[in-house]
Amino acid sequence: MLLSAFLLVGGAQAADSELAVDGEVLVVEEGQAHRGRGPHRHPNRKPKPRRARRAPGPEVGPWRHSAMGSVAVLYGDENAGEATPWVSLAYHSEVADPRRMSVVGMLGVTAVGDYTELLDFGIQGRYYVAGHFAQGIFVGPAVTASLGLDEDSEWALLRPGATVGAKQIMPGGLSVEMRLIGEFIPMEDGPLVTYGISFGVGASTR
Repeated sequence: MLLSAFLLVGGAQAADSELAVDGEVLVVEEGQAHRGRGPHRHPNRKPKPRRARRAPGPEVGPWRHSAMGSVAVLYGDENAGEATPWVSLAYHSEVADPRRMSVVGMLGVTAVGDYTELLDFGIQGRYYVAGHFAQGIFVGPAVTASLGLDEDSEWALLRPGATVGAKQIMPGGLSVEMRLIGEFIPMEDGPLVTYGISFGVGASTR
């Protein structure tokens, strides 16, 4: 019986195999015994370094750009001729930093009713309160300067306001956005409040 046990243990050490001891597996590897269910790493072997996982959200890198065309419809209060629509066509250029902020420049034209045409220059500041430049919800201040295009027009307006909207960049760079707009315009006969909605389509870099 002792001879059989000696032969069994000697054969296991020579073959570098497993032995069942008290219901567990005894693994003999390179002269080291480890209790467990299978082979283990050598105690002197250094573990391989693991790569850090990338946190979700925008990458910290160079500034990104978005170019977009938009159409907006605004309505004023009773002082604007009983809610006369203001229809605007504009080109927007947005530049975003690696975090959540961006600046938008705007150039466009606006038709007020059937008579007055305006040339618009504007700037917006955006902060993405949810998401980021490629997909998110933003808020921020905006100001637009409008000049009348008619020779006899005396329109020269400064239109401060605010905007809130959502933006999505599709695969391939196609971008869409929707904005709600509110403006408070100083006028000779009292302030004019306008409000409306804007839709835009363009191309962006992620």
